[in-house]
Amino acid sequence: SKLPSNVRRRKAAAEEVTRTLDRDLKERQPLERVVPYSAQAFRRLSIEWLVATDQPIQSFQHPTFIAMLNMASRATNGLHIPGRKATRTELMNTFRNHLVKLKAIFAVSC
Repeated sequence: SKLPSNVRRRKAAAEEVTRTLDRDLKERQPLERVVPYSAQAFRRLSIEWLVATDQPIQSFQHPTFIAMLNMASRATNGLHIPGRKATRTELMNTFRNHLVKLKAIFAVSC
């Protein structure tokens, strides 16, 4: 019916259904597609990295590069690669700690 009280009641019922649905609906996050490992894909990406960063071919045989890849291969939840600021901070802290150790060595030997 078109009576004002009936119209209000129908609108309130429709709003209640909408509120209930809004509460129950959740946006689905897209799943990240993980590319399976293959030696061929790894070789291709390695060479792309070598060329893009202008590294010498000997970089692949460097012990620290091999250690880094071995560590990364054990990651279970993907890798977190730090940004430029975090990397710079870590480098500065490492350098500072190295200087402190050198000062301690030279202070003892003099």
